Amino acid sequence: FKPLFTAEVTQDGSSMVIRFACVGGNSYRIQRASDLNNPSYSNLAVVAVGPGLTGYAKYVDSNPGDGPAYYRVVQQ
Repeated sequence: FKPLFTAEVTQDGSSMVIRFACVGGNSYRIQRASDLNNPSYSNLAVVAVGPGLTGYAKYVDSNPGDGPAYYRVVQQ
Protein backbone atom coordinates (compact mmCIF):
# COMPACT_ATOMS: atom_id res chain seq x y z
CA PHE A 1 0.00 0.00 0.00
CA LYS A 2 1.39 3.37 -1.02
CA PRO A 3 0.09 6.39 0.91
CA LEU A 4 -1.71 9.21 -0.83
CA PHE A 5 -0.02 12.57 -1.04
CA THR A 6 -1.01 15.97 -2.30
CA ALA A 7 -0.04 17.68 -5.54
CA GLU A 8 -0.73 21.17 -6.87
CA VAL A 9 -0.61 22.36 -10.49
CA THR A 10 -0.17 26.04 -11.34
CA GLN A 11 0.53 27.92 -14.54
CA ASP A 12 3.71 29.99 -14.91
CA GLY A 13 3.63 31.73 -18.27
CA SER A 14 3.34 28.96 -20.87
CA SER A 15 4.59 26.28 -18.46
CA MET A 16 2.76 24.19 -15.89
CA VAL A 17 4.37 23.68 -12.49
CA ILE A 18 3.57 20.49 -10.57
CA ARG A 19 4.44 20.76 -6.87
CA PHE A 20 3.99 17.71 -4.68
CA ALA A 21 4.69 16.36 -1.21
CA CYS A 22 7.63 13.98 -1.14
CA VAL A 23 9.69 11.79 1.16
CA GLY A 24 13.46 11.69 0.91
CA GLY A 25 14.98 8.63 -0.71
CA ASN A 26 11.99 8.05 -3.02
CA SER A 27 11.42 8.61 -6.74
CA TYR A 28 8.24 9.98 -8.27
CA ARG A 29 7.01 9.58 -11.85
CA ILE A 30 5.25 12.64 -13.33
CA GLN A 31 2.57 11.72 -15.87
CA ARG A 32 0.13 13.62 -18.11
CA ALA A 33 -3.07 12.67 -19.94
CA SER A 34 -5.34 14.73 -22.19
CA ASP A 35 -8.62 12.89 -21.51
CA LEU A 36 -9.89 11.57 -18.19
CA ASN A 37 -12.70 9.57 -19.82
CA ASN A 38 -10.13 7.42 -21.61
CA PRO A 39 -6.87 8.20 -19.78
CA SER A 40 -3.66 7.24 -21.44
CA TYR A 41 -0.96 8.73 -19.26
CA SER A 42 2.41 9.62 -20.77
CA ASN A 43 5.53 9.60 -18.64
CA LEU A 44 7.10 13.06 -18.51
CA ALA A 45 9.89 12.61 -15.99
CA VAL A 46 11.13 10.85 -12.90
CA VAL A 47 11.98 13.08 -9.96
CA ALA A 48 14.41 11.49 -7.48
CA VAL A 49 14.39 13.03 -4.01
CA GLY A 50 17.62 12.69 -2.06
CA PRO A 51 17.71 11.25 1.46
CA GLY A 52 16.80 13.80 4.12
CA LEU A 53 14.95 16.10 1.69
CA THR A 54 11.39 15.38 2.83
CA GLY A 55 8.96 18.21 2.08
CA TYR A 56 7.95 19.38 -1.40
CA ALA A 57 9.41 18.81 -4.85
CA LYS A 58 8.42 20.29 -8.18
CA TYR A 59 8.52 19.54 -11.87
CA VAL A 60 8.05 22.14 -14.62
CA ASP A 61 6.26 21.00 -17.78
CA SER A 62 7.64 23.56 -20.22
CA ASN A 63 5.75 22.03 -23.16
CA PRO A 64 2.20 21.29 -21.92
CA GLY A 65 0.70 21.51 -25.42
CA ASP A 66 -2.74 22.79 -26.37
CA GLY A 67 -5.98 21.58 -24.85
CA PRO A 68 -6.65 20.00 -21.49
CA ALA A 69 -3.92 18.35 -19.47
CA TYR A 70 -4.37 16.13 -16.42
CA TYR A 71 -1.35 15.37 -14.28
CA ARG A 72 -0.61 12.72 -11.71
CA VAL A 73 2.38 11.89 -9.56
CA VAL A 74 3.12 8.22 -8.91
CA GLN A 75 5.57 7.11 -6.24
CA GLN A 76 7.88 4.43 -7.64
